[in-house]
Amino acid sequence: MKTDINHKKFFEWAVNFFLAVSFAMLSFYYMIQYEKWQIVFTVLLSFVGTFFLLNKAGKDNFVYAKKHPILSVVVIFVSVDLVYTMYQIKGIPNIAMHFKPLPFYFFRFRWWLLAMPALCYLLIWVWRRVSSFVLEFWKGMDQSWRKIYILITAVSAIVIMISYLTVPQWYLQYDKVYSIDSGWCCQGIFQNPFYYDIRHPVLGVAAFPVWAVVRFVLRIFVPAQFLNVLCVSCVQIINVQLLIFIGFMIAKLSQSKIVFFLYAVSSPVLLFSFFFEKYQICTFILVLYVYRRCMKERNPEADIILATGSMTTSFFLITNELFCREPWKDKIWRFCRVLLQGILLLVCTGRIRLLNPWTLLKEASNMAKDYTMKGYSVEECTVSFCKMVQGSFWGLSSEITADARYLWTNLLEGISIFSVLIVIIIVIGFVVSKKDCFMRFCAVWTMFAVVLFLVVQWSVHESPLFCIYFSWAFIPLFQKGLQYMIDKMEWNAKVVYGVLLASMVVVNVLNIADIGIFLEGL
Repeated sequence: MKTDINHKKFFEWAVNFFLAVSFAMLSFYYMIQYEKWQIVFTVLLSFVGTFFLLNKAGKDNFVYAKKHPILSVVVIFVSVDLVYTMYQIKGIPNIAMHFKPLPFYFFRFRWWLLAMPALCYLLIWVWRRVSSFVLEFWKGMDQSWRKIYILITAVSAIVIMISYLTVPQWYLQYDKVYSIDSGWCCQGIFQNPFYYDIRHPVLGVAAFPVWAVVRFVLRIFVPAQFLNVLCVSCVQIINVQLLIFIGFMIAKLSQSKIVFFLYAVSSPVLLFSFFFEKYQICTFILVLYVYRRCMKERNPEADIILATGSMTTSFFLITNELFCREPWKDKIWRFCRVLLQGILLLVCTGRIRLLNPWTLLKEASNMAKDYTMKGYSVEECTVSFCKMVQGSFWGLSSEITADARYLWTNLLEGISIFSVLIVIIIVIGFVVSKKDCFMRFCAVWTMFAVVLFLVVQWSVHESPLFCIYFSWAFIPLFQKGLQYMIDKMEWNAKVVYGVLLASMVVVNVLNIADIGIFLEGL
């Protein structure tokens, strides 16, 4: 009996050791720069960090794989395809990199295959989390909401397919409509696991598997001439699913179904349902952290780490922890845990260069130089911010410029009384619901928007581009404020919300149609 136990322990140790090697190789191949110190620290820290990861979720992963053998086989094939796709995309198979006295040439495909077990592990872990999240929401819906979800999903999928097949500029245009970079996101981020930008340090790593898995499945059934457009269409359908789930999450946290409909027909949601972009996934992961934190689920810190990795400004949301009613010792410990796990994420995804203070300072300085403090007046910043708030509900007036771009009209001048009214209602919403955990998150995120655009002057000339990044917080606060006014004034709630929703649908659909006409002419 004792011998069997020893054999079992040895087998478990051997498996964990092999997976640690696999994760070390995966992090090595994810690297964006191959300096010696970066290679050494990346490989060693990834190897050691894997044992911590396996202790946290390893047994659950293995049990799940045993219970779902068909899924496990599919994951193996997908992992091989992922490794092969990465091997081709990297464009470095001819580099004869090896470390003396080791005889191995690490960029030969046979060594890339060592990363496959780690990918299998990660895919199963992600599948477990995604499937449990979707099932949780499905079980929480009543029959009417399930019908609404199916209807929205079906209609959006059909519309996206038709739009992308008939007007490819919806996903190919670059900086022609509202500074949206669909073409770059499609080709430079989702199809490139090695994409790097200090604003989105690990976004390529998170987005690439989605594109690669979709491509792997479609390649079995779809002719080569239709593969690219259908692949992009299917990934965009997934992007829309993320927007739908954001709506469900904020509606559930707000305890108001009207919040979902306000969000679903808002200008940024309709806009980013058509345009292929990165903000859908960035915002979804951000709101997922808020949702898990408000629902008091265990270990939501991983979500803020992923949210920050996909968009660094999301880290600001952790300031909400300062307002939590718990001992400072616990707050400090949580912050340190997030920081350490975030560093490990950067290491394991080959972004260890950011841990060099000089590199970090240089990249942050370059980013600030490009996007902040452009000398705008306080009035211009205020106007731009108010129009961004208004643009989170209704599409703003736009025009075709002399250089054939579709942009907002007079974004920095002519403040709208309508937008000021929306801001006032948002403030009322926070005042009347400030004890609510979710509303505090929304208020913190709204204050961050104020600081970002009025103080830091971040991309003031194109602030409505970020509506999707902030509307999830604006809309629930607005609804709370409007509901307070309805109750106090004894208005008919159905009439008020009906007029509000109808106006949003008309304005935003006409705006999308006008953009479609513009894109057809490109």
